Amino acid sequence: MSFRQDLLRRAAARRPRIVLPEAGDARVRAAAERLAGEGIATPILIGPGAIDPVHDPRYPRVAQHLRDRRPDRVHDAVHALDLATDPIRFGASLVALGEADACVAGAVASTAEVLRAALWAIGCAPGVRTVSSSFYMALP
Repeated sequence: MSFRQDLLRRAAARRPRIVLPEAGDARVRAAAERLAGEGIATPILIGPGAIDPVHDPRYPRVAQHLRDRRPDRVHDAVHALDLATDPIRFGASLVALGEADACVAGAVASTAEVLRAALWAIGCAPGVRTVSSSFYMALP
């Protein structure tokens, strides 16, 4: 079994809920269709044509979570609501709140934007001070 096949098999066994906060990108929508169609994961699309954070029932809870995590950076409740409209922050917050198992972004947003949102909403594990990112490129 190849590395790729093993990875897909392991993911399908867990059927994780994966937030994809860049739903406006055709590649992201295609990936979501494949994840769902092949039973690899349950995608949660956020953005144009999918979940709009402002109209999602979790929106106030996400805003409060962001405010609680960084009270020094959030001026008031209105500012928190504004921050929660960002799909990447919203998606990372869904992971932090237990509404999703992972958030995958970076097709449109920069690595820095994705990491900033993850650090704000989720943070590092206790004792961890260094963060990094990686990706697998598996070609047929």
